[in-house]
Amino acid sequence: MATLEAMYHSPEYQEAMQHRQAASQARFLAVETLPESLVAPDANVKASH
Repeated sequence: MATLEAMYHSPEYQEAMQHRQAASQARFLAVETLPESLVAPDANVKASH
């Protein structure tokens, strides 16, 4: 989560976020870990364990 928070609060993302929020509506969900059984085989997600 620290990496996500650092990215979210970065000046680059804050600037981009202003444009995104003006043009769209979105909700984000951050997941620290996800069991491999829930990852779609073609999702191209690398396990981090």
